[in-house]
Amino acid sequence: MWTSRIASLADFTHTNAIAQRQCRSDKSGCTRRRLEKRRHANNLTALTHEETLLSLTRKSLERRRRLKKQRLSSQSSLEEAQQAVERQMLTITNRRLDIQSHKARLAQLQAKRTRALAMRELARLELARTQIKAPFTGIIAKVAVAVGDRVRSGDALLSVYDNTTLEVRAQIPSRYQGTVLDALAAGYQLKAHTQLNKKTIRLQLDRVSGQINPDSGGIEGIFRVKKGTHLLRLGQFLTLTMSLPRQARVVALPFEAVYGTNRIYKLKDGRMKRLTVERVGEQVTADGKSHILVRSSKLQQGDQVIITQLPNAMEGLKVRLAFKNEGK
Repeated sequence: MWTSRIASLADFTHTNAIAQRQCRSDKSGCTRRRLEKRRHANNLTALTHEETLLSLTRKSLERRRRLKKQRLSSQSSLEEAQQAVERQMLTITNRRLDIQSHKARLAQLQAKRTRALAMRELARLELARTQIKAPFTGIIAKVAVAVGDRVRSGDALLSVYDNTTLEVRAQIPSRYQGTVLDALAAGYQLKAHTQLNKKTIRLQLDRVSGQINPDSGGIEGIFRVKKGTHLLRLGQFLTLTMSLPRQARVVALPFEAVYGTNRIYKLKDGRMKRLTVERVGEQVTADGKSHILVRSSKLQQGDQVIITQLPNAMEGLKVRLAFKNEGK
């Protein structure tokens, strides 16, 4: 499974929180600021009228005083005019105080809006944390939870790996260890290939392990995949065929021609003559047949090697050649 978003936690609570805080920060905040500005404008207009009204009440108070001196008005009427002036002065004082508090109220509303925006961003962060994303595009190897399971911080949800960085580890037989190490030291690129579902996967030996397992019978080679990474899965078993550097004075023989690990027989004067050979490697022909590659200083050009497996093969055994003429 190729993925970038690999899991999703229940997000209804966080989505609802974002919606609520969006509403609070946008609608309520804008409405309150608009009402405050309208209130301030009304206060300025009202202050002008109230100052005019104060001037009128003061004039009324002066008339009552003159009438009182002329004994044309009562004391109670004069006191009422004084109270009207005092009330109007108190109203103007309160109005001016309200006007002076306008900037403080705007700042308070802005602080509330900033806090609401911060809470909204926090809700968005919490919502984002419900979406678990892989740091790379890869393949899910294992799922540890099911839909509806409750999880805690630190719980394993699934395992995912980057298949483009897969390496193949293979045992290289001990008899080829020297050849492989010499080739790597000389900078020779040792290539390998395998077949999977009738498709070819090409690899290259990148390095060898620094430690040999006593039970392995060889050195471990680490191969880098050059082509066909999409066909591989973690833990998959493969059989690799690696191409070694070309060797001089090497003979390709059928496996049946080799007895034990290092003995062959050549035909000399009608009898079998045993030769000890060095196994260099194996060869796979274009038709898929495998041959063993051997080398011996006693094997010369023109020598005839007995390739038929004989159960009683021994030094000096008399044999004869069998020829098959096709089409006759």
